[in-house]
Amino acid sequence: LNSFIGERYSNLEVIVVNDGSIDNTGIIADKYVSNYEHIHVIHQHNLGVSEARNIGLLNSTGEYIWFVDGDDIVQNASTILKICEKCLNDNTDLILFKLKEFQSEDNIETNLLKTVLINSLMFRDNFREMLINNEMSYFVFDKIIKKSIMIDGGIYFDNDYNISEDFIWNCNVLPMIKNYCVLNEVFYMHRINRVYSATYELTDSKVHN
Repeated sequence: LNSFIGERYSNLEVIVVNDGSIDNTGIIADKYVSNYEHIHVIHQHNLGVSEARNIGLLNSTGEYIWFVDGDDIVQNASTILKICEKCLNDNTDLILFKLKEFQSEDNIETNLLKTVLINSLMFRDNFREMLINNEMSYFVFDKIIKKSIMIDGGIYFDNDYNISEDFIWNCNVLPMIKNYCVLNEVFYMHRINRVYSATYELTDSKVHN
């Protein structure tokens, strides 16, 4: 949340979905809400990451959506302003950018779009191969999408999956994209191997899922 407090772009709405946390997340989120008008919080019983994202989407009022994980960091205070200046127009359905993965002091820069496609038709035809070949990430947090693409298309995160839901979301959303913008800059810091994260420990149930 501190990543968004100093953001230079003013027309910003931040929605925190407290998905049944058992630590101090709810208390911390409420303190931010009391101090910053553009931050809102929704408290709910633990329904999983997919439902939390869906709830955030349905309660948002903005034109574009960025799904940010709670333990990750937005690069700097000019991130959203830069993205808006370079990409946002009436025809932009999707914005893609780079991220860095980090664990404590180790940073690994990851180029998440190795091939810059020249038109949207090529993008729609080849996105599955790009995902499988790691030419493009299957994450949601390195993409900003026009809200109407999801709402009008009835595209939500599938509650039947508690792992790989990002990959499924990409496969549902990307065929709907008509125009997109690629930024060759790092705008997001993704924390990896965090203990107690959904993907930290591999279990039989996750493999089955």
